[in-house]
Amino acid sequence: MISSSKIKKADLLGISSSLICLIHCISLPIIAGFWVTIFKSPIVDYVFLIISFGSVYKSTQRNEIVSISVFLWLSFVGFLVTIMFLDDYTFGNLLEYLFAFLLIVGHLLSIKFSFKGEHEH
Repeated sequence: MISSSKIKKADLLGISSSLICLIHCISLPIIAGFWVTIFKSPIVDYVFLIISFGSVYKSTQRNEIVSISVFLWLSFVGFLVTIMFLDDYTFGNLLEYLFAFLLIVGHLLSIKFSFKGEHEH
């Protein structure tokens, strides 16, 4: 059985990862003239995907609220598809921002509702 503190840590990791991803994606056009090869490396994308997958997996493993788990997985799949297949298109980048934001929202909802009754016992 996974403790709720481990699930909460997974949510916090997911929020942090998605927020860093958003900052990374939004800042790329601003710094396009500087270090483009570092910031646009596929390795960076894969790191974000691995961290996002791990945090969604851990967060939803024992989450009793199915709708939040579904929301997190759909957000992750959208994030995965946009990074893997649509990253070269402007609308793909916009969708990537949207799904990273939705991952943050999903993890915040998971923290808020999954642990609401934890302190009431």
